[in-house]
Amino acid sequence: MKTRFSISNILIALGLVIVFVISFVGGVYAQKIVMPKLGSVSISDILGTATGHLSTLTGSKNDQVWLIAGLDTVGKMDEGGSVGHSDTLVLAFIHGSTVNLLYIPRDSLVNIPGEGTTKVTHASMYGQGTKYGGVSKLVQTLKNNFGISVDHYVFVNFSTVVKMVDLMGGLTVDVPQRYCYEGIGVPHYTCLTPGTQTLNGTQFLVYWRVRDFGSTHMSDLDRISRQVSLITGTNLKDQVISKLSPSFLSSAVNIWSDYVISDMNLVEVARLATKMKNANLVVDVLPGDFYVTHVFDLSVPVDVYKWDSEWLKSWYVKTLGNIGQAFAAGVNPPEFSLNFVRIAA
Repeated sequence: MKTRFSISNILIALGLVIVFVISFVGGVYAQKIVMPKLGSVSISDILGTATGHLSTLTGSKNDQVWLIAGLDTVGKMDEGGSVGHSDTLVLAFIHGSTVNLLYIPRDSLVNIPGEGTTKVTHASMYGQGTKYGGVSKLVQTLKNNFGISVDHYVFVNFSTVVKMVDLMGGLTVDVPQRYCYEGIGVPHYTCLTPGTQTLNGTQFLVYWRVRDFGSTHMSDLDRISRQVSLITGTNLKDQVISKLSPSFLSSAVNIWSDYVISDMNLVEVARLATKMKNANLVVDVLPGDFYVTHVFDLSVPVDVYKWDSEWLKSWYVKTLGNIGQAFAAGVNPPEFSLNFVRIAA
């Protein structure tokens, strides 16, 4: 799956920042997970040293790898909103005149350092500290399994989506069928009818994260495809751009402060986006197959995603050239157990 388009000016660049903030949130996973002990961790512990980062490999400080994750939580990040599953996970590779987005499906099987083998969506539930511990553990997990050193990170949650969309006065979406949902982030039973309509923050969240209603079942891959299509194949970014104003940006900065975890503020992110205003955006999804097996932190067999490590190694080299060899050498998938049962496609 690949998509390309050019970003033509500073407003589009800034608009994409907001689009990404409201977009990188997936669906909640209902089963109970073992909760970790909490402590404290510093930002330097999260990012680690510069060794192995894209900028050190290419010699350009403008070359970076960003981690963008959506959590299945509500509330301010310093009041419990930062402890949850990372149900949407994207790695953004900024290099030269290109930005490559790599979606990692939430069910991808990984080894979480110091814990065990389970889904990557669980990694942010572990670690030391209520605000940054989950970020640190996820960054470590990505390094150990996918060979990637992260330069910067942005974590959002359901509240981020609702508040950003409401701040813009809603977003117009063509809803393909009836959807209904009630749960985390949607406290009251909310239904969407088919057709083109303007959705408020809660309604947009229902549309963005829903996977099951009536006879409809969508896998995480189906949902990722729908999210990518909405970002790159509709006028969503143009809608956001049309709503930008000084007063909007002032309020967006406040939302970013309370409902986003990042080592960068919104102004810094917008400045980076401006530098990349003429960049090509290429979107890929890590391929693999679904299996049923046990993981250490859930009590029943669950669907897991056995990602294609050889594809990922080739993707690094194809995307980054010889520099990609360093990341490819660090790819280390979990061992494949005999008790895995493949789910038919």
